[in-house]
Amino acid sequence: MALTVVAALDELGISRTTIVVTFAILLGGVVTAAAIAIGLGARDLARDLLQSQFRPKVRPEAEDPLRHL
Repeated sequence: MALTVVAALDELGISRTTIVVTFAILLGGVVTAAAIAIGLGARDLARDLLQSQFRPKVRPEAEDPLRHL
């Protein structure tokens, strides 16, 4: 299908550079939209991961009868 469209545009006299630039812009838009969708979808996962990595570790203090010394 895409090859047919490219061949038709080439026959109409539209330059290959214009076709390549248009394709690059469309592909860039799709990739940007996918990146935003994945970023917004994984927001909670990223927050939980960062919180677990940077949250201070709580050490349980054992009962030590000689601690006061």
